[in-house]
Amino acid sequence: MIFKINILIRTNIDEKTYSALLDFCKNEQIQVEVYFPIAHREALKNSVITKMAAKYGVSAAQLCIRYGLQLGTIALPKTANPEHMKNNADIDFVITDGDFQTLL
Repeated sequence: MIFKINILIRTNIDEKTYSALLDFCKNEQIQVEVYFPIAHREALKNSVITKMAAKYGVSAAQLCIRYGLQLGTIALPKTANPEHMKNNADIDFVITDGDFQTLL
């Protein structure tokens, strides 16, 4: 079973809520799919996200996608642009624990 939800970086939902939801899904063998991991491009305008992306040498979109994967979810960004598809797949980096906590 797949549960499709919208999990975004830097929202007002606290970490315990995300953790409880993700733990429940894991225990029930439900795979979580994150749709709109880039928040309809709003994440691209967030200064915390853009500064952290620059720190890792990636785009804000790549940081958002990596965030979803590090949560243990399936991140499926929407794009019809072949260049964006290629860039979205190039997420061979890991967000440090400290930075990850900043993004929650």
